[in-house]
Amino acid sequence: MPPVQYFCDNSKITVYNRWHYSLRYCTIDSLGVEVNRSVSVSTDIDMLYPLDETFWIASGRFIDSRFVILDGDGKIISHCGDYPCYMTGEESIPNFPKFMFHQSMFGYQKEMACLISVTGHVLELWNYHGKKLSLKQRKLLSPYVYQYKDGEYWASATPEPDVEKGVERIYCTDNNIYLLYNPNTHRQIFTKEDKLGSEVWIFDWNGKPKMKIMLDRKVICFCVDESEQNIYCIINNPDPT
Repeated sequence: MPPVQYFCDNSKITVYNRWHYSLRYCTIDSLGVEVNRSVSVSTDIDMLYPLDETFWIASGRFIDSRFVILDGDGKIISHCGDYPCYMTGEESIPNFPKFMFHQSMFGYQKEMACLISVTGHVLELWNYHGKKLSLKQRKLLSPYVYQYKDGEYWASATPEPDVEKGVERIYCTDNNIYLLYNPNTHRQIFTKEDKLGSEVWIFDWNGKPKMKIMLDRKVICFCVDESEQNIYCIINNPDPT
């Protein structure tokens, strides 16, 4: 059952169940799918992404860092990274509310050993070396302001109404980074006046912007086939198509 993440590498498939905090390693062949083993990860972990055959990057609820690196057995081996602070006073906000607002989406370029982390409003490139991350570039995509509340075991973060929704999905190839951007504000979405179509922002792996594609409708998710120069989208029309 969702929410799950899955990663395919030829005949190998890894499934991460975010409700049960479990990684399931599988292989696929002509006879079907075989589950080789399952491992448990910390309940503080949110999103995962593979860095190589052994190690994973993870976002989540961490007191002293933004990310952790896991080994193949789901054990945390290092803490790294910090949050962007483009909002006035954001540097004094605790990590838990920052995590609730800055939800990370990942991609990885193996040859460059470069990780991309994109939130709704910030694009970041991180160098990966020696089981650690170092910030290569941080770019503000659109301004943001949010209010937050927190307690001993909980936190919430709410954007101001006139803040744009921002990046909703990303898709990465070896050549480019594609961002699916929603230019409508949270107020427009709440009042059902979100009439602006989605946009696709394209960057290279050095963080240089290359192109913006303006669409005439709202897109839910997408993927890219660079060999055919096609972008495939799912839209509400009004049923998902």
